[in-house]
Amino acid sequence: KLVQKIWNASKFVISFFENAPTKMPQNMEVLDKWILNELKQTTTNFEKYMSKYEMGLALKEVEKLFWNFCDNYIEIAKNRLYKPEIYGQQAKESAQYAASTMLEALLKLFAIYMPHVTEEIYMDTFGNARGEKSVHLTRFVQVEGDFDEELSKLGSEVTQIVSAIRGEKSKNNVSLKTQVEKLVLTGFNEDIKQAEADIKAVGSVESIEYKSGEKNIEITLAEENLTA
Repeated sequence: KLVQKIWNASKFVISFFENAPTKMPQNMEVLDKWILNELKQTTTNFEKYMSKYEMGLALKEVEKLFWNFCDNYIEIAKNRLYKPEIYGQQAKESAQYAASTMLEALLKLFAIYMPHVTEEIYMDTFGNARGEKSVHLTRFVQVEGDFDEELSKLGSEVTQIVSAIRGEKSKNNVSLKTQVEKLVLTGFNEDIKQAEADIKAVGSVESIEYKSGEKNIEITLAEENLTA
């Protein structure tokens, strides 16, 4: 299952490689910064466990990041990748850079455990163009700067909101594309507004209201999409 998911996720990311920036854009979207920030922590933990020969714990760190990347980040960012005419070319390039950087990093981290599939994907995608001989002769991807705990918390809150929207739609047996008429976020930090465009896009949210108080998420689905 993991190998198949790596293959499919790689194919998806590679499909957006055309005209992708090779250097980090100056104006990165907040959730693109978030997933790269998570990579910093994962790489640190991975190297810590490997130095103690804890290969199983190191793998768990990579798997956790990989599924977060697939189930949360890609789902959130894909609207910007598919529709630059709506969300802007700059927003697309930000996602392109984050997604390609994450793919390269994850392939290198997984290479120890799955040497053949990672070699196949990496060399076709990155290695041959760079004149490299093998993924196993490369260094891990390093993201500049220290791990940002506040940014990590912001990303976690966004994925919590997105998960709540998905859960509400599932509970009502409606499509994930069903319009959310109103989303009320109570008790969330003001920073959450930085990710408003992505939340609206992935959740098909018409409007978001922010309130102070105990943390809570209220979701109102469009009535015409609800069954009796």
